[in-house]
Amino acid sequence: MSTPRQRSTAYRRNRLTYLKANPNCYYCGDIADTVDHIIALSHGGDELDPKNWRPACRTCNSARGNRTPPTRTSRQW
Repeated sequence: MSTPRQRSTAYRRNRLTYLKANPNCYYCGDIADTVDHIIALSHGGDELDPKNWRPACRTCNSARGNRTPPTRTSRQW
């Protein structure tokens, strides 16, 4: 897997385009400044597939780590 410093120019360009189209964090609604990978790269998620991305603020993305995120319809008891 690549580290943040090894990410391709194509990834960075596509990420910027994605964040312009999806400016709010999926989890809290704040301004998104990162792309969260739904299936973490460490679990085999595709870094370049926009279907594996969610807009996220740095706080929410860091808090989630490489865990699978809950769905919006799941109940958190």
